[in-house]
Amino acid sequence: MTQGKNVVVVVVVVVVVVVVVVVVVVVVVLVVAAAVMVVVVVMVVPEQKKPAQPEPKKPSEPEPKKPAEPEQKKPAQPEPKKPAEPEPKKPAEPKPKNTEEPVPKASAEPFKDIKQNSCSPLQNLTKPHYTSLKDEMAGMNKSFFSLTSSKISDIPLNFSITGSHICDKTMPTILFVGPSVVNKATTDARMEIRRTWASSFYGKNWTQTSKTRMAFFFGGLGLSDKELGILSYENITYGDIVLGDFKDTYYNLSLKMTVIISWVMKYCPSIEAMVKVDTDTFVNIDMLLNLIKELPAGRHNKYVLGRKHHLGNPPVVRTGVWAVPDSLYPFKSFPKYVLGHSYLVSGAAVKALAESFPYFPIIPNEDAFVTGVMSVVLNFTRFDSSFAHSFLLDSMVKFEKNQIVSVILKRIKRQDAWKTLINKRCISD
Repeated sequence: MTQGKNVVVVVVVVVVVVVVVVVVVVVVVLVVAAAVMVVVVVMVVPEQKKPAQPEPKKPSEPEPKKPAEPEQKKPAQPEPKKPAEPEPKKPAEPKPKNTEEPVPKASAEPFKDIKQNSCSPLQNLTKPHYTSLKDEMAGMNKSFFSLTSSKISDIPLNFSITGSHICDKTMPTILFVGPSVVNKATTDARMEIRRTWASSFYGKNWTQTSKTRMAFFFGGLGLSDKELGILSYENITYGDIVLGDFKDTYYNLSLKMTVIISWVMKYCPSIEAMVKVDTDTFVNIDMLLNLIKELPAGRHNKYVLGRKHHLGNPPVVRTGVWAVPDSLYPFKSFPKYVLGHSYLVSGAAVKALAESFPYFPIIPNEDAFVTGVMSVVLNFTRFDSSFAHSFLLDSMVKFEKNQIVSVILKRIKRQDAWKTLINKRCISD
């Protein structure tokens, strides 16, 4: 029995020892595992912190280096910059000059800078280059076409902007007058005229000293402060503005022309001719000046020149903007006259008209009145020539071939007409 108990005790002790050993082993394993985890955590944390620390250090280290590098590059950079600075300055200087000086510069010879050809400017102009107009005066009382003994028409000759300098110092030979109004379209048109077909009239700072010059005319009554400011600016900048004391309306177009002609008589009394041009019309100056030389001015010193109205007896309109009251003109038709978009009046005729306007009723329809009615009253010669015609569908083709002196810009841009003019002065049929 004693031996059996001892065996049991031994077995129990062995089991206890085994259990203790197992527990110790488990504890050791857990401790080792915990230690490993701590080591891993300790190693991971510094690795994450280390890249974060160098990141601020890296930019901080190059920061002193980067400014040091540009300091070395800066002395090298000014060298290319110095030659680069004058280059933009040189082209920048002519730009404002171009706004001050049109091309070509003012000259007594129109288009002197345009390439010349051996042909004559008039070689393609319809021949004869001009013909005289005659009236039958059928159904018209000839006594109507005479001046009164006393003044019956008031011509307003007060000017807010006189433009007296346009013809002072040296008197021009030919003066172009452009009746105009104040709006965006006409302002642009005047600027384009100065830069295209009338560019040879202007010199440095837009001064006009050539034998051909330009003046734009306006009625000042009823204009706003803004509109008056626009004209004042144009006058200061270009010096080609005249502002009269009347209101610009369709009905007053004849009155406006009487003011213009009276102004020309007063400030430009020695001119050889005045050329009236609407702002929507383009003129070949070279052709016109050559055509004037062919006119028999010695035998006909008082004359008008232009394109005749296409009807033999131009009808009088009684309604609409062109209406003519019976009280001013009782006949059904006008004498033959030249169209108002562009026509020429000789210097002697300008003088006669200016002196006569107060003694005759001012009839609406400016071209019919000035070049028709007054031509009959004062016995002017009326020359018909190849100027613009509003009913010609091939006007630009004729203009390109130098077959007409002027063209109406209905579907034609002024710049395109200018390019045509300077590139194709003489073209054979």
